[in-house]
Amino acid sequence: MARREAFLQAVFNGAIDEFLHFIQLHKDAADSFDLNELFQELSRKQKEALWEKLKCLLTQVLVDDPVEEWRRVGEECDDDMEMEGAPRKEQTTTVIQAVTTVVTFSIPTVDGNINCKDLLECALILNGVLHALPDSEKSLAGAVQHLCECWWQKGLEGKEQFGKTAFILILRNSFERKSIVVHYLFINVHINYS
Repeated sequence: MARREAFLQAVFNGAIDEFLHFIQLHKDAADSFDLNELFQELSRKQKEALWEKLKCLLTQVLVDDPVEEWRRVGEECDDDMEMEGAPRKEQTTTVIQAVTTVVTFSIPTVDGNINCKDLLECALILNGVLHALPDSEKSLAGAVQHLCECWWQKGLEGKEQFGKTAFILILRNSFERKSIVVHYLFINVHINYS
């Protein structure tokens, strides 16, 4: 209970380092902090308030360090030179990854009685960021792809756009690895579009 409140306060107060610490705790198998449990315990109002604050956090981070700049700065710098904005970029990608994690874990808890407008906006922002990510951000791209797949499978508003993104990325990744995962694509497309 105390950790849940501390997590919510970290997000509500914009305490990025604390928020990121909780995401690390979630990833640590030895720790008891679990986002699945957290979302099961949150009330509808708490979820809605959390999603609103996540949207504000995500928006602010992207305004402060736009993803489009990452490509430009990366192209202007030589491989041997350390990029001037690298620490800021790393912090931004860590926050985006953390928000992606929380949004993805939120999806299964959405039902007809909850206003998920802010959650949808977070997902749409992340979907938009995905196409601007440099190739070096494969982990973040994979996390956003997973979010899109979960959104589509849950059948939430906007599922067509997220399903399209997931499908295109799965196909592209399959071609890049030179092994087509036709079985996976066929089953998911056939089941979800039948």
